[in-house]
Amino acid sequence: QNLLRYTTFVPLQNIALRIIEEQTKSIENMRDILDCCSMCSNSQREWNGYQECFCQISQRMFRQMRAAVSTDQIDVNFMREMIPHHEGAVRMSENALRYPVCPELIPILQAIITLQRRGIRQMEQLLRCFGA
Repeated sequence: QNLLRYTTFVPLQNIALRIIEEQTKSIENMRDILDCCSMCSNSQREWNGYQECFCQISQRMFRQMRAAVSTDQIDVNFMREMIPHHEGAVRMSENALRYPVCPELIPILQAIITLQRRGIRQMEQLLRCFGA
């Protein structure tokens, strides 16, 4: 939403709007199944394995986002920061799918993986157009 206040580059505006729409839908879907999925539980070993990987993924994602090369181009900076963010979402979803999870969560995680990978490809393509 912040990017939309500053960019005039239509292809990137379209990506930003799609991100907002897709992630809003994912959040709503997860909220809708939260009560049902709270009935599921995992072993302490599964929880520890999941949590350890989650922490590694989060740390890597934020480190990469902070290390994104800063320029005076908002469009380029946004994409350089969002690519590791999307990669983190893919890894987090894949991590969750390694463990027994609520059946209602599985299609949401699979959709996140598909949509985030598509967004990564689109932003990488645009970065090449920018020569970045």
